[in-house]
Amino acid sequence: MKKLTYFLILLAIIFLISSCCYKKDCISGMGPIQLNNFTIQEADSIAIISYQQNTNYTVKIDSFFTSASGNSSPILIPFTSGLSLDYKIIFINIGRVYLLNNFSFKKKICDPCLFWGTYYDALDGYEINGQKQDIPVQISK
Repeated sequence: MKKLTYFLILLAIIFLISSCCYKKDCISGMGPIQLNNFTIQEADSIAIISYQQNTNYTVKIDSFFTSASGNSSPILIPFTSGLSLDYKIIFINIGRVYLLNNFSFKKKICDPCLFWGTYYDALDGYEINGQKQDIPVQISK
């Protein structure tokens, strides 16, 4: 009977410790880019080109075309939302170019628990056209 009691107490302790753990979405990298104050026509044709970091936008890695539905619409980068890439985002219909670079990341805990947790690289800052920006990544017209 004592063994069963000890076993049940141990089982209850394990259950209580694990119940404090929770799962959350932890995304390393840049995440979606929020567009602000663009019309549907202005955001209809967007080219996104990734470059090797610190090459003055000369060593191209990948590129693609996308569109957004206008104001406050996010665009997603399907390739590596890179920790070590620079990006050129071109709004073709209005001829505007935005250079995104100097991304900084910091380790944050994901899925914290009593004695453990996993870590991910959370975006901490970046620049658009040489100007420091706060997170999340946003492009304003």
